[in-house]
Amino acid sequence: MKRIVVLIVAFTMASCCLKAQNYPFGKSRDSIRKEIKSVFPFMELSENAVCDTFSMPGAVGFRTVCYYRNSKCYMMKDICPLEFLNIFREMPGNSGKKLKENTWTNLDDGAMTRLVIVKDKNQCVFEYVPVEKRE
Repeated sequence: MKRIVVLIVAFTMASCCLKAQNYPFGKSRDSIRKEIKSVFPFMELSENAVCDTFSMPGAVGFRTVCYYRNSKCYMMKDICPLEFLNIFREMPGNSGKKLKENTWTNLDDGAMTRLVIVKDKNQCVFEYVPVEKRE
């Protein structure tokens, strides 16, 4: 049980690191990689043409994926085992305006972000995308 708590804290810290300062949206692939490696040198990186996947050794089912267009991040997903869904929903800082059962918006440092939670088989996916503010 202690190991699970440590994994949750480490995964959440990695996600928060990426989300700091208006999430990673618009940041370059290289700057996101450097930021994660400087704070969490134990994180493993899997690269491909459209995204980077960050995971921790021994943390099966936990990963953060940054999607890129023209080498700039436009979307981020946190993926974790389904049994941790309620833990993430109850964490401090997971607030915002509920739009639908699984969709929220959050205004963070002037940037509006949409969070969609999808339950998929034995995992849940937290999808973060920037949205335009309507004035």
